[in-house]
Amino acid sequence: GMAASTPSMALTVSRVVGHSVRRLRPRPSHQTMARRAFHNSKVGDVVPIQFRVQAPEATIKPDDEYPDWLADVLDIPSLAELTAKRAEGLPLTPEESRRFWQKTRTARIKETNQIQEF
Repeated sequence: GMAASTPSMALTVSRVVGHSVRRLRPRPSHQTMARRAFHNSKVGDVVPIQFRVQAPEATIKPDDEYPDWLADVLDIPSLAELTAKRAEGLPLTPEESRRFWQKTRTARIKETNQIQEF
């Protein structure tokens, strides 16, 4: 339950069960990683993706060579951004609200699963 989430109780539980305790840091989402890669890259940089063994290395092209919808994919807000927007009292669009609650539920499920691992 809740008592196992405190550090001292987690250490006690781990000693009894025999597990080593490590701090679990949430991994960045695929979207966050895509944003970082997108913002830190330049035209001509090699992309570490190779679809075929004999294919030449893929490189980043100028923006005008990509479809228009690609920019929309990178503009989807993260849970942290949506939470901050709600905290400021700003209204969420129906799509943002759906995404907020979906991501909140997923985060709670992951948290519950981590607690149950002990």
